[in-house]
Amino acid sequence: MSIYAAFQLECLQLKHKVNHFALRSRIYVKALKQAMSELHLLKAA
Repeated sequence: MSIYAAFQLECLQLKHKVNHFALRSRIYVKALKQAMSELHLLKAA
């Protein structure tokens, strides 16, 4: 699974023309935003 994840990261890196550190941080920030959004929905319910 880790080899597949590294391969996917490499493919995304080539597609978006950014290095893997920038790509990982972009993915991480998007995941955090989604988690915070879900948390706010749960608090409102």
